[in-house]
Amino acid sequence: MRQLKAIKKIIFITGIFIFIGCDNEEFPPSEFEIGHTNLSTAYSITVIDQFAYVTDNDGLTIIDITDKTHPRKASVIRTTNSPLDIFVENNIAYLGSVGDDGLVIIDINDKNNPVILSRLYISNSVEGICKNHEILYLCSWDGYFYAVDISDLTSPTLISSLNCGGNGVDLKHYNDIIYFANSQKGLQLINIENLENPTITSIATNSYGAWDIDINAEFLYLGKHMEGFSIYQINEGGYLSILSSKDEGGEVYGISEDENTLYIGDLQDGVEIWDIRNKNQPQLITTIDEYHPHDIARYSGYTFLADQDRDFVILDIVGI
Repeated sequence: MRQLKAIKKIIFITGIFIFIGCDNEEFPPSEFEIGHTNLSTAYSITVIDQFAYVTDNDGLTIIDITDKTHPRKASVIRTTNSPLDIFVENNIAYLGSVGDDGLVIIDINDKNNPVILSRLYISNSVEGICKNHEILYLCSWDGYFYAVDISDLTSPTLISSLNCGGNGVDLKHYNDIIYFANSQKGLQLINIENLENPTITSIATNSYGAWDIDINAEFLYLGKHMEGFSIYQINEGGYLSILSSKDEGGEVYGISEDENTLYIGDLQDGVEIWDIRNKNQPQLITTIDEYHPHDIARYSGYTFLADQDRDFVILDIVGI
């Protein structure tokens, strides 16, 4: 699990360390940092248009990034427990957390005054969320996959669940296949053609420690806890063939591909940047070691971090 880089108060909830009480000024920025906002230990991040959506110990923070050098908190949606993942689409935010806050659905049309529409109880912490049309897919820390009908946003309804074993951390939907990142079992492929009876069809090669997924076109990028990352080709029927793997140590919690460059958020080693024009032979470009990210996102040429120490960070990585 996540290791501390500074002395903090720790709360342990259903398999997740919650970090509290860190002075961000103890951790100087890198030369690439252009913007920063103090939060309460950031975990997950999504960036759309001029807003970043960041989960932290307080709940969900919406940050206006119109001015990248002076990001501004627009609002905070406080939750009982710390949310661990977020998915945003069509001005609706879906938060994954614990217990009564397992799934929280929020109307964010007004970024300054978001409104909670509904909640759905999930027995263990929701670590990953993805969506296809009016179906939401969740994964939980105790290894369960859930399909949820959200045609009525005020009353989400569970369609089915599947015990995948191990620890579910992230998932993505692609062509009627769910790619389920299971840190104990690997990257599991779940067939959802029959949504009421989903089934595991296979496990990707060299995927132990599976933690975070990014998919772009026919390629899948997998960040692995303590195991580096792997790149896969997505073949007909959704099956994967491995192209390459790299293990530089550390703890990869976030992965994001952008224009043949791979951005890795490693809790121990910082931000790693890889040239993946040749996906069979990735080449490390540089490491920015001032950070300890829980998640990483690329949007409009900028790199955004949900960081353990500096919380919300905007990097303008040029000249590399």
